[in-house]
Amino acid sequence: MNVKIDPWSSTNIEDYSKLFEEFGIMPFDDLYSRIEDPHRLMRRKVIFGHRSYEHVLDAMNKKEPFAVMSGFMPSGRIHLGHKMVMEEIIWHQQKGADAFVGIADREAHSVRGISWDKCRDTGINEYILSLIALGFEPHGHIYFQSTSDNVKDLSFELGSKVNYSELSAIYGFTGETSVSHMVSAVTQSADILHPQLEEYGGPKPTVIPVGADQDPHIRLTRGLGHKMNMFKIEGREDKDGNHYFSIRSKAAPQGALEELHDMISGSTKLFEGHLDVLDADN
Repeated sequence: MNVKIDPWSSTNIEDYSKLFEEFGIMPFDDLYSRIEDPHRLMRRKVIFGHRSYEHVLDAMNKKEPFAVMSGFMPSGRIHLGHKMVMEEIIWHQQKGADAFVGIADREAHSVRGISWDKCRDTGINEYILSLIALGFEPHGHIYFQSTSDNVKDLSFELGSKVNYSELSAIYGFTGETSVSHMVSAVTQSADILHPQLEEYGGPKPTVIPVGADQDPHIRLTRGLGHKMNMFKIEGREDKDGNHYFSIRSKAAPQGALEELHDMISGSTKLFEGHLDVLDADN
């Protein structure tokens, strides 16, 4: 029987092995030996699964840019589950991550019917103050969904890449689901992806600490992230054994390849539909 996960209900997951089998979540066990001074939630195997965390770990160990991002819906009092996520955010920030925390007031307003004033009061006094008290450093980014232009603009762009059928398949939405509820789901994908914006240093490995009940948001976001890629880059080899990159237009606007061609220094060849970068080693 398939596992049904609803991020807005108190889902009781009785067999966690089904998450690995049905949703592609990987066991965290194999990564412990590569983590310097792992968090106690890792040591105690409370953190049990991941998707592609090895990329974050590689960046962490090499002192390269990476980010951590998660959010909290200001619909009630903070509990131990929230505290665990906050500790994961802070641990990654201490390891060098650029840290992002979203207060999901759009979600609380559309799904729970909580007033904007109540969302703001709860967001500040329950979640933001708790996060800071636990050790979140002020150079991190804390924001409300409703006041972040980056998140709102990105959610609008992402909305063009998803339709009702996809949202229904992931979340179980029906004809009774409000449009605002659906928009709030796409907004959470914007939360997750906006650390990749140029304003924050551009693309980087990013970890999203969440409970298993939030996995639908991760699946939606990974699909949308793939759809938003404008180019596909492939490593190739010519008949003489020389390596080069072929950049192919995937969802890029007209003229984007030409602009990219003008920006790249070095030897390139522009074709209809793709651009070859010949001095790949440079």
